[in-house]
Amino acid sequence: MGWLQSLEDDEVLDALEGLQRAQARIAWLEAQALLRLVGPHLREHEVMVYDRRIQAERMVVVTDEVRDEVAAALRRSSNQVHDQIATARLLNGPLADTAIALRDGRITAAHVRVIVEQVRRHPAAVHCTHRDANLDSRAQAVERRRFGRVCTLLQERVLPVACRQTPAQTKAAARRAMAAIDAAGEQRRRAAARSLRDVWVSPEEDGLSTLVARLDSMSAHAIQAAVNGVAAQLGVTGAADATVGERRAEALAALVLGQAEVTVNLEVTVPLDDLAGTGDAGGTR
Repeated sequence: MGWLQSLEDDEVLDALEGLQRAQARIAWLEAQALLRLVGPHLREHEVMVYDRRIQAERMVVVTDEVRDEVAAALRRSSNQVHDQIATARLLNGPLADTAIALRDGRITAAHVRVIVEQVRRHPAAVHCTHRDANLDSRAQAVERRRFGRVCTLLQERVLPVACRQTPAQTKAAARRAMAAIDAAGEQRRRAAARSLRDVWVSPEEDGLSTLVARLDSMSAHAIQAAVNGVAAQLGVTGAADATVGERRAEALAALVLGQAEVTVNLEVTVPLDDLAGTGDAGGTR
């Protein structure tokens, strides 16, 4: 790599930009190669197996069996390859404009992932991604057209952002676009997501555990503000030399266990993206 040392800084920057475009092209080629192996639609075939539970033979349907071969060859998980297959099929279909931008190096694979992530939230995504349109029922054909329209509008709004901004900024733009394009679907997804709220503990080493809470955004931010408020009160939590993180942890425990109360006024600021589509009037509570 001695040649790099002979370049001026602006030439090295040009080289980095060229490498990024090359990586994008490689990502596009990988998607094309994967599509060549698995095909544009889900492949299924029936296999007779002996089921020891019922002591009899039964028929099972195997889908995209080449997926496991790809996973083994590339030393990737089956789930990762499944996601890559879905992305390849979307790029070959309703996300064709995104595929062209990737091929031309105008966006990166990271930009593609955030666009695909939003598209796959649509209820018709699984069917439209993997199933042959020629086998659609009349209702499925209508849903496929709606899904295609959503993908077209999403790309029109988000690709200009993706071509000049970071993946994180693209993700925010894609979330806003999806909420606007498919407002009814966004409300359904948010209602369904509320059923996934939960609290659980993940044990770790050295006597610690991670407490995880999946909550609505307003409640989560309100709890965070309350924790910060109690953590700032000297004498309520921890030793004077405790870190901020330690004080927050003890503040949360004190609040939940009834050993402390919030004695400060809380103003909770919630990112607008978290409130998009909820119908809330503001971002404070």
